[in-house]
Parts: sequence; C-alpha cells; structure tokens
Amino acid sequence: MEYTKWENGKLKYVLDFDECIESLKERNADKTERIKRVEEENRRLKSEHYKDTELQNLQHKYDELKKDAYRGFPIIEREEKRINEWKYKHEMQEHPRASYCYIFTPTSLGVIGTIKCSCGAEFDFTKLD
Repeated sequence: MEYTKWENGKLKYVLDFDECIESLKERNADKTERIKRVEEENRRLKSEHYKDTELQNLQHKYDELKKDAYRGFPIIEREEKRINEWKYKHEMQEHPRASYCYIFTPTSLGVIGTIKCSCGAEFDFTKLD
C-alpha cells in the first residue's frame, strides 16, 4: 500500500513496510550483481595487463638472445666491443682486410676466447684488465 504525505512543502510518496523491504531487496540484488560484473571486469583487465607486461619481458629477452645469436659465438656484448676495438686498431696499424679465426679453449674455470689474425697476431678478449 502506498500513501502520500507533505514534507517541506512537497508531496512525497511513501511505500508501506513490506513494499519498502521488497524494494530494498531488489536494489541490493542489483548492486550485488553490479559488483560481481565490476570485479570480473577488474580481473579481466588485470589479466590483460599481466599478459602485456609478460609479452614485453619476453620481447626484451628475445631481442637479447637474437643479438647473442647474431654474434654466432658465446661472446658477450662487452667482449664483442673489445674485439671490434682490437680489430680496428690492428687493421689500421698492421694491415687492412685481415681474416680472423676465433679460438675457444675450455678450462675448469670457464672458456678462454682468443681471436687470431691471418698474420699471426692474437688477442685474448676474455682476459680481465
């Protein structure tokens, strides 16, 4: 049952107690359903963000591995830089258009890497300075 009353100079409709409780139950059910939908959407977005982050990490690792593979040997970037510097100096000071041979010697402490020019000059690129 519904009735009206005047409040602050305005007509206000008031539901009886049972209808009011039923209306509150419906509103509560609607709000609960909305919360479930929002939580599910939140989980989905977090999952997508995680996937994006994971894809970026994998892409970075892939790029690093690709750089290593282009070198063709177990040579790290720092060693490659030292090799290129030595080759440049050697070609400028001794002779241009040299051919080089890479020699890897396994030891109990690790692998020793040496580059050898066709003229016989050698450079140990794994030696610590």
